[in-house]
Amino acid sequence: CTTGSRVNGSLVNSPSMAVSTGNVSGGSQVMSSTFNVKDYTGGASPNGPYQRSCPFSGSTQTNWGGESDIVEGRYTEFSVSPASGNAFLFTNISMKIGGLSTSQISAKIYYSTDNFATRTLLGSTGLLPQVSSTVSPLSASYNASVGVGNGKTLKIRVYPYSALVPSANTKYLVLNDVKITGNTVSSAAASASWPCTTGSRVNTSVTDSPSQASVTGNVTGGNQVMSSTFNIKDYTGGASPNGPYQRSCPFSGTTQTLWGGETDIVEGRYTEFSLSPTTGNSLTLTNVSMKIGGQSTGQISAKIYWSTDNFATRTLLGSTGLLPQVSSTVAPLNASYTANVGVASGQTIKVRVYPYNALTPTSNTKYLVLNNVVLSGVTVSGIQPIASTAIGEKLLSISTEIAVSDHLEVYPNPGTATVVIKHPEAKVGGQITFYSLDGAKQISVRALRNTSSTSADVSSLAAGLYVIRYSEGNTKAAVKFIKI
Repeated sequence: CTTGSRVNGSLVNSPSMAVSTGNVSGGSQVMSSTFNVKDYTGGASPNGPYQRSCPFSGSTQTNWGGESDIVEGRYTEFSVSPASGNAFLFTNISMKIGGLSTSQISAKIYYSTDNFATRTLLGSTGLLPQVSSTVSPLSASYNASVGVGNGKTLKIRVYPYSALVPSANTKYLVLNDVKITGNTVSSAAASASWPCTTGSRVNTSVTDSPSQASVTGNVTGGNQVMSSTFNIKDYTGGASPNGPYQRSCPFSGTTQTLWGGETDIVEGRYTEFSLSPTTGNSLTLTNVSMKIGGQSTGQISAKIYWSTDNFATRTLLGSTGLLPQVSSTVAPLNASYTANVGVASGQTIKVRVYPYNALTPTSNTKYLVLNNVVLSGVTVSGIQPIASTAIGEKLLSISTEIAVSDHLEVYPNPGTATVVIKHPEAKVGGQITFYSLDGAKQISVRALRNTSSTSADVSSLAAGLYVIRYSEGNTKAAVKFIKI
């Protein structure tokens, strides 16, 4: 906020441009329509140079109004966005701020990650010092813990107001050296796709061989798996308009059998697709898509489940309803299901399609049709260290309890909905607790006996920095976690 930092150096009242370091970009300072920069003044020392701003109506400088609180629409705004493929944890904003020719100006500072559809108060300055050659502006600093996802922007607005109506319109807000700081974590898109076509077979010499995966990013995809009672018949349908595709149906050994006229899924009848992050990465599965239908029948439906524990437990991702009867003129369903599932390094997420038929067919020539199954998400390779000064005293006291031999990990980190905590093996049953920066307990989950990983739903947590603490008897461990 000095003369040399102006966006347009030829304009006296041009706002300030940003100087960025690290994997972020800062937007130029924005002035609202009723508040503008007057000029830059104050000299090089002891308390300048600085930017002077005040209320405006169009291009005409106007007076402050004698307000007891902020005036909506009167602000100056600063913004920062993580670089592509990164998330940003905003931890602090600092600035030098004061009044010129008045000691009646105050300000409130708000932030938003949704372009101020909503906003959160960071802090209030109180009455600002009247800056002069002998009086310094306030060195204001406000700590935060706000997650800003890839593709998002953090905006911070300073809303000034004056408690008294000045006798002249020569009273100014003074600003200098506004800094937004934080940490970034890198992320990258990743996916695996199973074309379910003749050319994608694991064994191209076998007609009913399942499909192999094609991957992008820091993941590996397993070969398609068919259950013992459900197998591939063949690949057919031509190149267009709705093929080629994979046809599958119930089997008993090597014998093709009938569907059973079911009202829900049949346990043990499924086809499975799996995805794992590569070593040192964690994965957030965000979407599952596929082309799916029936052939020679309009009575097939399917439910899609996911699991990260080899289907010891499972979660419903979606149901297709009755699938279209695919033909040369009828296309399969383009099914797409949004997910938010954390997969730790060393873990695998498996997605199963369970088909069932509402009627018992008169012949065994009724098929499930599949094509172009895709599991996609984002991988995170690691988080930059977060300074201990960003953690409140209560959380520091928690951290001192941790035994050096104990270890705790959380994936994905940052995370948004479901995360996985890898912890020491629970002998009887451990407690996992999420704490906010002020040391307040937010959510708790139970680690079951003989387990070393536990899932937790963090969707109810506000974006920000947390400490996760594991405790069972004398075994204690903790790890930092960012919710975005």
